[in-house]
Amino acid sequence: MRLSLRTHYLLACFTCVAALSLQTARVSKGATEAAGIAAGAPLPRIELKLRNSTGNRVFVEVGTGRERVFHGTNVVVKGPPWLPRRDVFDPMTSLVDQDFEYMQAAGLNLIRFGVAWAAGEPERGQYNSEYFDELRAIVEDAARYGIYVLFDMHQDVLSEKFCGQGLPSWAVPDPPEAGMHFPVPLQWMPADRGQDGFPTRQKCAQIFQHNSIQRNYWDVSHMAFATQYAFENLYTNADGLTDAWGAFLAKIASTMQGLTNVLGIELINEPFVGNGITHPELFLPGIADSRRLQDAYDTVAGHIRKVDPDMLIFFEGITYDNTHSVGFDHAPAGKEWADKSVLAYHYYRPPQPTTGPFTTYMEARRNDARRLGTGLLMTESCCGDLEFAFPGLAAAGQSWVHWEWKDWCRENSTTVEWASQNAEYGACKTGFGAGPFSAKWGGEAGSTSVQRKGSTSPETGAMKKLAQPYASAVSGSLVGTTWHAGSGTFELTYWPDTEISEPTVIFLNTKLTFSTRLTITVSPEEIVQVEENLEAREVKLWFDKSKNATDEPIVVNIKRNKGGNKWWPFLEEQQGNNNVTLRSVRAA
Repeated sequence: MRLSLRTHYLLACFTCVAALSLQTARVSKGATEAAGIAAGAPLPRIELKLRNSTGNRVFVEVGTGRERVFHGTNVVVKGPPWLPRRDVFDPMTSLVDQDFEYMQAAGLNLIRFGVAWAAGEPERGQYNSEYFDELRAIVEDAARYGIYVLFDMHQDVLSEKFCGQGLPSWAVPDPPEAGMHFPVPLQWMPADRGQDGFPTRQKCAQIFQHNSIQRNYWDVSHMAFATQYAFENLYTNADGLTDAWGAFLAKIASTMQGLTNVLGIELINEPFVGNGITHPELFLPGIADSRRLQDAYDTVAGHIRKVDPDMLIFFEGITYDNTHSVGFDHAPAGKEWADKSVLAYHYYRPPQPTTGPFTTYMEARRNDARRLGTGLLMTESCCGDLEFAFPGLAAAGQSWVHWEWKDWCRENSTTVEWASQNAEYGACKTGFGAGPFSAKWGGEAGSTSVQRKGSTSPETGAMKKLAQPYASAVSGSLVGTTWHAGSGTFELTYWPDTEISEPTVIFLNTKLTFSTRLTITVSPEEIVQVEENLEAREVKLWFDKSKNATDEPIVVNIKRNKGGNKWWPFLEEQQGNNNVTLRSVRAA
C-alpha cells in the first residue's frame, strides 16, 4: 500500500548515510463463462509455461493450455475478526455474492487475500480451525464467479507491538534489553502499553507524528530497533520461528487441497531487511534478499512443498530496491522449483522511481523473473500509480492486482477515542482503502471522507478504471494489448496455437467502457470466428481449424461504433451519489 512504502525509500537513504446494489441469482452465467468455462464446471488449475517469444513464464490453464491474464484486487482485514463480513453486504467490510458480482462487472478474476498468522495461530501450535474453514469457504464462493484466490501472508511492521499487524505476539519477541523496546530510537523511551499489551492508538499516532526520523507516516516504525530485531528473528529461525511461519502456510495449503481456483500462496507481504541497525549492509540493494530472505524463503517454501508440490509460491524482494536486480539466485526451495514459483512486486511512487516510464521498472522485474526462471505478477498498486502502469502492463500482457477493494474496517464515535488500535470492525491503520467503495480513488468530486456517505455500491469512476478491456484467456501466446478509453479502441495481438480447442476470450463491459455497438475486425481475415456475448461481457475468438496456421500474429481490433452512445445507458446512477447499480447476468 502507498504509505507503507514511502519510508522504505527514506530508510535506505538514512542507513546509507549512517552506514452496485444487486438482486441476483447466486451463480451468474457470466461468472464462470467469463473465460469460456461452462457454468458449474470447476475452474482449471493454473500452472506456469515458458513464453518462448519473451523468455518469461506465463500463467496457463492445466488441461486446455490457454494462457491466462489476471486483473485482481486485494482483500485484507487488518484486525479482529481478521476476515471480511460474510453474512450480508456492507460497503466497507463484506465479501459476499454482491461483491463478487461487482468484481465480475469490473473484469476482476483474482483476489489477493491477506491471511493473518495472528488469527490462524493465536497460540503457538494451536491452529484456529474456524479461521481455516472460513478461508476455504471464501475460495469456494469465489470459484462460482470465475475468480481465483492468491493467499498473501500479510503483515505491516509485523505486529501491533509496533503499531502494525500480521504476526501473533508469541512470534514477535521483545529485545532482551528493556531500554531497546519499541519505539527506541524513534523516541528515547519505550512506549507504555495498554491493557491488551500493545501501544495505544494515541501513542502510535504520537510516535508517527513526533520522532527523530520522519513525520506523519506509520511505516517509520520499521526504524525501531525492536521491529528490526523481530524481523531478524523471523528470518534466521530464532526459536524455530521460520519453521513456524512455514508450518502456518503449509496449513493453508493443506486446507485448500482439491480447490482448483487457488492460484498460490505469497510467502510474506512487503518484507523488511532484518536488523539493519546491527547489520547496516542489509540496506544495500539485493543484500537482504540474498543474506536474509533467500534462506528464509527456502525453509518456508520447503514446508509448503511437503504438503502440495504443485502449489505456485509467490515471493517478494525488499520493497525499495527499485530498478536494481533482486538479490535472489534461485526460486524458493531451489532452482528445481522455478517453474512453480512467481516473483511478486509492488508499484508505488515512491519508493519506485518518480520519474521515467513504468516500463523501465517493469522490465527490471521481468529480467529478474527471466534470470530466476519464474513467473511474474504485480500484486499491489493503486490509484494514479496503477493508472500510470496500465499501458505498460497491457502491452506486455502482464497481470496485476489493485490495492484494494474496500476499506475492510469501520470506526464509530466510540472506537476513534478508545485506546485499542482496533476499530469497531478490523483496524483502520497501515494503509487501507482506495478502492471503488472509498473516496480515495475514482474521482468523485467533493468527497473527502474515508467512506462515501450513503454509498452502498461502487463509485463509477473507479469501476471504469478497473474495467480495462483485456484478453483474460488466450488460445496461444499473447503478445500484448492496447486500450484507448477516449476513442474506445481496444487491440489484441497474439500467436494462435492450433492445438488448443478452447476460445480466446476478451473481457469488455459495454456499460462501462464501450457502447452496445461495436466494430470488430480481425487480421488475417477469416482465420477466427467471432462470437459476441455482450450480456456476459465477453467476445470469444474461435480459431478456424479448417485454416492453415498463420505465419503472422492475429490482430483483433474492437472499436466503439460512432453511432452508439458513449456510455450506453450507463446502468443506474443513484441520485446525488454517483454510484452504479449493476444488473447481474442471471443463470439461464
